[in-house]
Amino acid sequence: MALSGAAMLTIVFGGSIFYNTNVLNEYVKTEDREELIVHWERTYRPLIHLAPPRIIDLDVTVELDPENRAFTRDGRYVVVNKNDAPIDSVLVSYPESHTVERFAWGIPATVAVADSATGTFLFTFDQPFEPGDTTTFEYRYGWSSNGFPNSGSNTRIVANGSFLTGSGPVFGYDESFEMSDPADRREYELPPRNRLPDLDDLEARGNGQFNIDADHVRFAATIGTAQDQIAIAPGYLVREWEEGGKKWYRYEMDQPIAHFASFVSADYAIARDQWNDVEIAIYYHETHKYNIERMLESVKASLDYFTENFSPYQFKELRILEFPRYASFAQSFSATIPYSEAIGFITRVLDDDDDLDMPFFVTAHEVAHQWWGHQVIGARAQGSQLMVESMAEYAALTVMEKRYGPTHARKFLQYELDTYLRGRGSERVREQPLIRSENQSYIHYYKGSLALYALRDYIGEEAMNRGLRNYLENHAYEEAPYSTSRDFLGYLKAETPDSLQYVFEDLFETITLWDNRVDEVTVSETEDGRFAVDINFTARKVRADSLGVETEIPMADYVDVGVFAEEEEGNTLGRPLSVYKILVTEGEQSVRVLVNERPERAGIDPYNKLIDRVSTDNVRPVS
Repeated sequence: MALSGAAMLTIVFGGSIFYNTNVLNEYVKTEDREELIVHWERTYRPLIHLAPPRIIDLDVTVELDPENRAFTRDGRYVVVNKNDAPIDSVLVSYPESHTVERFAWGIPATVAVADSATGTFLFTFDQPFEPGDTTTFEYRYGWSSNGFPNSGSNTRIVANGSFLTGSGPVFGYDESFEMSDPADRREYELPPRNRLPDLDDLEARGNGQFNIDADHVRFAATIGTAQDQIAIAPGYLVREWEEGGKKWYRYEMDQPIAHFASFVSADYAIARDQWNDVEIAIYYHETHKYNIERMLESVKASLDYFTENFSPYQFKELRILEFPRYASFAQSFSATIPYSEAIGFITRVLDDDDDLDMPFFVTAHEVAHQWWGHQVIGARAQGSQLMVESMAEYAALTVMEKRYGPTHARKFLQYELDTYLRGRGSERVREQPLIRSENQSYIHYYKGSLALYALRDYIGEEAMNRGLRNYLENHAYEEAPYSTSRDFLGYLKAETPDSLQYVFEDLFETITLWDNRVDEVTVSETEDGRFAVDINFTARKVRADSLGVETEIPMADYVDVGVFAEEEEGNTLGRPLSVYKILVTEGEQSVRVLVNERPERAGIDPYNKLIDRVSTDNVRPVS
């Protein structure tokens, strides 16, 4: 019997899918992946006590084959034993999908375990690696695409727009690779795990939050790629040549940097600019010009503010590199920022729109990481994202405010507030106070920026920046023992008067929420031609535990009251006529505000600086 065209196509495509997912690749079910993670944890967690050596120097060659979607890493680490005791064994991890060609130590060592299924080697040294001693570790491994798998396709190496991270293998048992979902851990009868070591765990200060096998490293990289592409890595370009049908680039950094590298390659157009003696370059797909000027403006505005108020920018260049929207994020490496086309380059922004200027904001956020995440890192413990993601988000918010004016701040604050409140509802384990956040993005991104912005509003920009500068002066480029969120907040507390010290408990040390609601706003004209605005409102303050159980607490807080005139372009709240703080207690109360023009609306905490669960009832039109 003859087959229909549709049936024939089904057979052909079905056969092709089967060939790719079952012949060219191993068909891997979700439960198989989970069981592999469980096997890795059960097998190697007993080796968590093996303190790894520290990488202090690395030189890596990354050879890309974009057309065939393949690459190799060929590198050499210089490592030192910074521990107080000799090292007799080292656990080495690499992506299990990669093929290892060479792992070789500079001192005699024996392979005790070679577990390609989990990407794990265990080496034992013939003689203990003594404290203070130095040796090398050489490696070569790679990956190539074979059709397509049933899931988890590698989109980091593509025909145009490759973006790889990581310079090479990792030393030591890294708990971040463990199964994290509490329900999955229960299903597999794994013990509960802490997402991060406790804030006050002194041992945790021995590692920065991004690496367990390095502090700052001397870095150099050579990248080979297609002849029509430009390849970029951290460091300064020192040589460019053609060889073996490829274009080659050599980068070297002139100072130790965080052990955190990227390798990006694409057919780029380049937009260049200058800020003081810093060269700025944006590498972009030639048709994606829409937001280039906006991003350049953000880079320069950020460098201006951060250098003046935090500390000098540490590099001679700053580069932004577009990559395809297989992923939607940007990431800040040393002087180098890979940036998805989806959130910056092709984002539609209208200057007269009330929407967020995300290309400007995201650019400022990533530039801020050159300080908060590269100059300072923080310990691998609870709360350290306060000094990285919270500060980058706050710094970007501040640059946005300088660009668009303080009256436009409300839409950015409300966005941060709403995102934090939504995140609370999806918490799977327990919400933590900001000072103890455990890689919980809804806390350290959104609540963090709100809390820091509110603190600046209380103590003033000059005092805020003085505290931040002092922290940077004492902790920039530090190695173990790393500073913690408690140390960081100590510098800000030192700039805060006694009457406002309570805000640290509310904003950083506990989970505190407000419920401020305007009930009625009336206005009357006074004999001298001014306008008396009476704001009747209700205030309430609660404190939540880690499971969300709330307890109402007394309130005696300084809170903004504001009166506003007509709306402005991009500012639906309206032109401010009077905004100042009053002492607010719990319950129903009222305040009278005198202004020189007829108002249109008024409210309590109108800019949403506090964590108010219903931010939309803080302002009402006058009646």
